[in-house]
Amino acid sequence: MGEITVEVDGIEHTYATEEFFVCDHCDHGWMKFPDEDSEACPECRAEEVTLTAEQITDYPKWLWDGADNIEEMAAQTEHKTKLLRKLAERGWALNEPPRDGYARLTRPAEQDGNSDEIEVTLSEQ
Repeated sequence: MGEITVEVDGIEHTYATEEFFVCDHCDHGWMKFPDEDSEACPECRAEEVTLTAEQITDYPKWLWDGADNIEEMAAQTEHKTKLLRKLAERGWALNEPPRDGYARLTRPAEQDGNSDEIEVTLSEQ
């Protein structure tokens, strides 16, 4: 699990990234969760795996919290719009339609430019 930081209007936004792997042996695909120590395939336990994508989860449900007027609400909406466009420029796309206030964005692992680095370390068993 890594992270991505995007700066918009002088404000840094940092998102934790989740990693999606595919087993080179059995083609099983899975999302690695933060509490998992190993990247070994959960199906066949092979350690030959490929990081295929990253995912971030955005929770904009409280976008307007703290706004005192409509102008502040509009400014917060415009800031979020700039942030989403910057993420799109960096290769992020909507993974599935947002629901329950969550939006999941994903990008292929090979798109790791713009100083976002993906590091995969296979743990020994």
